[in-house]
Amino acid sequence: MVMSNAITKFLILAVISLLFVGLGRWMGKYVGPFEILTMPIKKDMYLFRQNLTQKFSFSTGKKDENLKKELETVKRENEVLKAKIAVLEEENANFRRLLQAPLPPSWQFIPANVLGLSRYLTVDKGEEDGVKVGNVVISENILVGKIFSVTPKTAKVVLPQDSEAKIPAATQNGVRGILTGQFGTKIFLENVLQKETLNDGDRVETMGEDYPQGLLIGKVTRVIFDEREPYKKAEITPLLDYNKLTTVFIKKD
Repeated sequence: MVMSNAITKFLILAVISLLFVGLGRWMGKYVGPFEILTMPIKKDMYLFRQNLTQKFSFSTGKKDENLKKELETVKRENEVLKAKIAVLEEENANFRRLLQAPLPPSWQFIPANVLGLSRYLTVDKGEEDGVKVGNVVISENILVGKIFSVTPKTAKVVLPQDSEAKIPAATQNGVRGILTGQFGTKIFLENVLQKETLNDGDRVETMGEDYPQGLLIGKVTRVIFDEREPYKKAEITPLLDYNKLTTVFIKKD
């Protein structure tokens, strides 16, 4: 409406200006006095053109600014979409690896996304999804841990590296011991008889007492012993980087 009124005013001033120009030519020697009369109109015409140009420039600049904001919004949305696609691709890859893992076909799982890791691993499935305290959590055929706390929508998983974890385990050669965590950073296979042989690289898996049998945990990276002691132990490096887990699978009872 404001722009329409401005254009109307411009047209009126233009017509008046043209009339005065025509009259000025016809009046001959009275041109000088006549120009004095027309100067205010010419001035108004000039100022009006300037104002119109500024308004148009401002409007165009505003449109450019809005366009830039829209482009930035589209870019952000595109990045979010890419991140979601990456998560879905990771989930699909984990599903494929789970299907290919040497696990009993009768096992049923609840897939869960990792929400965070401090001392415990927090996942986005809870009581409403059928998760219970004591459920084992895996990735492929590798043990992640065990559910020890649940809410309606989330659950916490105690990891093998936690000091609360006491997991009966054995090496691929049948050497038995108890896996214990230390300060949330290291895992040891303890209570191993001195006569047993432990080698660097030996894989360690669950024995089937409190956990399903045959789930991989880690491998021996250092053997620690004192001949005066009845037992020796080995430091175990996990096969999983718990900090990089995005999707896990909770075994149903």
